Amino acid sequence: MNITRFTSRSPNPDELSVMASARQVVESVPVIMRLIRTGVRRGGGLSLPQLRVLGHVSRNPGAGVSDVAAHLDVTNPTASVLVDRLVKKNLLDRKEDPSERRRTLLTLTDSGTEVLEDARSKAQFMVAQVLKTQTPEQLSKINEGLAILAEAAKGMTL
Repeated sequence: MNITRFTSRSPNPDELSVMASARQVVESVPVIMRLIRTGVRRGGGLSLPQLRVLGHVSRNPGAGVSDVAAHLDVTNPTASVLVDRLVKKNLLDRKEDPSERRRTLLTLTDSGTEVLEDARSKAQFMVAQVLKTQTPEQLSKINEGLAILAEAAKGMTL
């Protein structure tokens, strides 16, 4: 572990602990995400980026194509293609922004909400298959750790 990239002095024990925890998170998240992606892919017929668009619009009703592009870290034309496909599948609704004619506002349709909830349920099922092997004490620690990490990450700008 090369901590010298982060500081010019010798790391103290707290910094070593922080870096060890960071490494654990970085190594664990891809494994968990693989489970989630497996669950999401089962039976939806949508690509993961399309599901991410639905999730983003669900959390941000009225988002525009540029918001979607920023969320997915893709170009506006790429996001526009994803949005167009979801509109054609009647999963997203696109309306002109009354205050800015060049901007469109995106919302989920009832079908879009249903597809997204189904994908989330399948992802939760996959994660539950792993979690059901844990003791109640381990589940409590997992829940506590994830809540602490999520709260620490909220509002953080990089």
